[in-house]
Amino acid sequence: MDGLGAGRWRWWRLRLAVLLAVFFGGLLAFRLGVGTSERPGLADASLFAQLYYTLGLFVLGGMDLGTPAGGPALGRGLLWLVYFGAPAITAGALAELIAAALDADRIVLRRLRGHVVVGGAGSVARVFVDRLFAAEPRANVVVVTKDLARADLAALRARPRVRVVHGDVSRAEMLERVRADRAGRVALLTGDDFANLEAASQLAARAPDQAARTIVHRFLRALGRTSVGQRCESFNTHQLAASGLVAHYMLVHFERTTPLDLVVLAGFGRYGQSVLAELQAQALGRFCAVVVVDREAEQGVAVFEEQIGFRPGYAVDVRQADLHDPRLWTALDAKFGLAASEPVIVVGSGDPGENLRAALGLVARFPKARVVSRSFERSRFAEELAAGSGIEVFGVGQLVAENMPARWFDLAGPAR
Repeated sequence: MDGLGAGRWRWWRLRLAVLLAVFFGGLLAFRLGVGTSERPGLADASLFAQLYYTLGLFVLGGMDLGTPAGGPALGRGLLWLVYFGAPAITAGALAELIAAALDADRIVLRRLRGHVVVGGAGSVARVFVDRLFAAEPRANVVVVTKDLARADLAALRARPRVRVVHGDVSRAEMLERVRADRAGRVALLTGDDFANLEAASQLAARAPDQAARTIVHRFLRALGRTSVGQRCESFNTHQLAASGLVAHYMLVHFERTTPLDLVVLAGFGRYGQSVLAELQAQALGRFCAVVVVDREAEQGVAVFEEQIGFRPGYAVDVRQADLHDPRLWTALDAKFGLAASEPVIVVGSGDPGENLRAALGLVARFPKARVVSRSFERSRFAEELAAGSGIEVFGVGQLVAENMPARWFDLAGPAR
């Protein structure tokens, strides 16, 4: 038996032990010579008759045996316990049977095999499901979410082969309920790092063979020598999107322009840091300097230095300022000649509206610059506005979708 079902098997063994204890307690009372007020000869009846009447105690309503009578006090006390315990066991089993019959999800989920379990119902989960159905139109998907009010959930529910289950994917009983051990793929994509990692760790411990088919979204850059880090496929949406941005936008610009370019990262949170990491990985030697602009730029640079590290080969200029402050851009223009050159300016704060407003001001101030504005969703209005102003708007969700490896959607193979 797989590890994921071990907990439930222990529960069933406990219930069986209680049932047998109650049954043999009643039989023992009869064998000790205890009779009943309505069946006075029961103490002297054959073993088969006593077995029959003991079983009758589990029937709701009983068999009108009356109260315990005769025999030792210990036996009468034991039979009284059985009088109360036996129908309680039957009532509990009947209630559970009715609940299971009314729980359509449980019936459907019990039959699933080779399906896809998706933890979370946010934007990343929706992007993953879209890519999945593009690759496997007949896939069966089970989405587990604690937040049934998410706007993204409507798009997921609209698909006929998607079933939504309310609950916490990090709990072992939920992983068992959705049959994660029999899934073709498990994608843990909630916005909570620790919920994703806890679910992956539970799965790796209880169903080791399934770990290689598990995808974990996380913001943590290092997982150490954990079972999740060693067995599961982990990824970061910021890193995926940053990789696509550098490959599809920035490298094209670097190849077109001479001399080496200046890169301005206006916004240096987790996404801006991921862009710089990808620049170092894909384009080192293709740019001369990076300007970091953020309200908390010094903290962001310290985090980047500690977790990733700056590689030699380019200069770094750090400006702790509001990206809407005109004095900032005047100072950068004076130092780097932004208006006369062709820098790449990535406006990548966490607010798409703020990014678009800042990008409009920058393209007016520096018409030769390649100004790129970040959003998550593609916006028709933003794209129309950008087309007429020289701004390029990229959707993180689109870049994430485009850069998810094809092997994640091959349900017959491992995720890594």
